[in-house]
Amino acid sequence: MRTMNEAATDIDPTHALVLGDLEDSTRDELECVNAALRAALQHGTTVEIALDAEQFAEDYPARVADVDTEFERVDEGIYRGSLPQCTDALEGLLTVGTWHRFVALESVAVRRDGEVFLWYVPDHRTFELDANLAAEALDDVREVFEGRPAALVSTDAAAQWNDGDHYYSLEPPSLCVDDRCFGLSRLAGVDVDPQNRRLSLSWQSDSSGVVSRFVTRITPSPPTTLSIPDDETFERVAGTLEQLTADRRSTED
Repeated sequence: MRTMNEAATDIDPTHALVLGDLEDSTRDELECVNAALRAALQHGTTVEIALDAEQFAEDYPARVADVDTEFERVDEGIYRGSLPQCTDALEGLLTVGTWHRFVALESVAVRRDGEVFLWYVPDHRTFELDANLAAEALDDVREVFEGRPAALVSTDAAAQWNDGDHYYSLEPPSLCVDDRCFGLSRLAGVDVDPQNRRLSLSWQSDSSGVVSRFVTRITPSPPTTLSIPDDETFERVAGTLEQLTADRRSTED
């Protein structure tokens, strides 16, 4: 049996999706990601999905029936369809606003002539694209993100450093400290101190309501200061985070 993660090893991503401040997390995430997928699908020849069809069909039998018609089942839970013929059946899965969309639909891999250029895992918010295989897809996805709280960040921005106390890793869409990672979707602002190679970070609060405030208190907070030991790493990290927040501000103007 082939697992959903095997397709991920086929992609060497050049860009990763970072979502911004979402007014309605489920609705806005669906709107951004679905728009990006529609744009990218135009440049693919096949699409492969990992789907728990039984789980999805409990509430959406007709949509799963469309998948059975338009896709070929190539392994247990793995379906492959030709583009653009299977687009409507895939759209039926993507436009579901319930938990099925994020759990029962486990992954989407878009291929061009057999090569994966887009890899999406809804439950993990993983959205990766290889522009070396589909530069036009990158341009089109960036275009649909204009005016939306989303950005594609180059994976060349990845950097690692140690400040003497902690190990840091910038791996868009996350910033990791030791073994704890924080989504860059919450990054609100960056103040740059090049003389001391120091970055001051401000983060959006995700606490609304008693439960969320309690969870926020008992979970680690993202770093508010980054001290970076060398100029090259500092410039890479500062440039990436500044560009990311600038892209966010442009969507609010």
